[in-house]
Amino acid sequence: MVSYVIEGVYKQQKFRAFNYQFVRSVLDGKGSGGNFSITMIYCTDYFKSGITDDNLFYEKNWLCYFCEGDLEVSNLHRNIDRLRYVLKAE
Repeated sequence: MVSYVIEGVYKQQKFRAFNYQFVRSVLDGKGSGGNFSITMIYCTDYFKSGITDDNLFYEKNWLCYFCEGDLEVSNLHRNIDRLRYVLKAE
């Protein structure tokens, strides 16, 4: 379940950020659930480089950063800047 979404423009870069909450499966009783967040920046060109960071991925014109735990708004600009750096290094 998505608990909240933030989207906007930061340093002329379109971004989105999501916080997800999940619960263990009632059917199989495995897992304890938890939270994770994704921060994304829009890429007009296809992202060509191989991604070596396990927390980064590319999907449908969005370069994404995955983080365990809640999305902290105080870290949002840092996450966007990290993605911008990766995109410029491309």
